[in-house]
Amino acid sequence: MILRADDFPPVMSAPPTRRLGMARSEHPGPTLLIIAGIHGNEPAGVAAVRCFLDTFSEQESDFIGEIVALCGNIGASLAGRRYLDHDLNRRWSCERVMGLALAGPSDRDREDDEQLALSREIDDAMARARGPVYFLDLHTTSAAGYPFSMIADHPEQREFALQFELPILLGLLEQVDGVLLEYLRRRGCICLGIEAGQHERSQSIEHHLAALRIAVVAAGLLPADSTPELLKTSLETLNRARGELPRLMRVENRHGIRPDDQFRMEPGFANIEMIEKGQLLARDRKGEIRARETGILFMPLYQGLGDDGFFTGRALTIDIE
Repeated sequence: MILRADDFPPVMSAPPTRRLGMARSEHPGPTLLIIAGIHGNEPAGVAAVRCFLDTFSEQESDFIGEIVALCGNIGASLAGRRYLDHDLNRRWSCERVMGLALAGPSDRDREDDEQLALSREIDDAMARARGPVYFLDLHTTSAAGYPFSMIADHPEQREFALQFELPILLGLLEQVDGVLLEYLRRRGCICLGIEAGQHERSQSIEHHLAALRIAVVAAGLLPADSTPELLKTSLETLNRARGELPRLMRVENRHGIRPDDQFRMEPGFANIEMIEKGQLLARDRKGEIRARETGILFMPLYQGLGDDGFFTGRALTIDIE
């Protein structure tokens, strides 16, 4: 049965738990690790994961490997905030995780506790793995707009991303330090970030659901011919949602902000939008912020928390197939 986003509310109907669910085949194969809600104001991924697992049967005869789905930041999710003390998706390194394990409770803040608990679940999943580990990181944006994917520009990451019919954004992980995607890529995972649309929009849940259904095939947990109609519908959903966006884009600049900047994005920008040189993008306490060159605006900030005002870059015209 194909469930659409309209069949359930766009926000979580039950409090999130660390383990959102799992499915394990008796037959060895790849592990698909899914993390949703690492930012607490992005509930669409958690809702989509729950719906996906409710309709996925680990008794499927062709299913191999394991699916592990985790909630990233429980406390922030319960509060409906991006984070409580600091951004949980900005401090991932082996050194930091090891340091948290050695620190006492009084030396850790709330996100530190979340990171320590999440890292232990990740370690357990990777230790159980009986094949390659694929990681799907589910996000949404504060601006309305399009679903897209983001990867580090390496051949095995591209090969995985190309199977989702989404625009692929390169360069973002090089602009932002300490993200979970890069941490797990360095640990040997094949990683893909999915930005499904605007926070709490029903379409964002539907886009995440489509990506999850594609991922179990793309990662090799199910053969493509096991659910051909569902796979076809999911690919069509994402292909249709990306509209006329370029298939491959690169982030080249980041406009970082601080709390005392009084940063205000100009209203009306989508999460990916073509811009012209000199166009007014935002304002802060120093005045107007205009585009330095013609290109593409990515992920303008329309929420209270965060230190990424916006990103800019360009389309790439090279053959990605």
